[in-house]
Amino acid sequence: MHAVLTLLKGVQVLDTTREIIAYGLIGLLFVIAVPWLGFTLARRKRERLRRQGIKTYGH
Repeated sequence: MHAVLTLLKGVQVLDTTREIIAYGLIGLLFVIAVPWLGFTLARRKRERLRRQGIKTYGH
């Protein structure tokens, strides 16, 4: 009986570890994706304004 309980606890630990890894990967994706998206959108806006003849930097 003790061996079965130990095995079940091990499975629970593996599930918890798997969740931590999954949430960590999702968090890492957000940490990388959010700044990249911000830079990309800012660059597109800057290019669009430049095509219209509007400067986006110091005059």
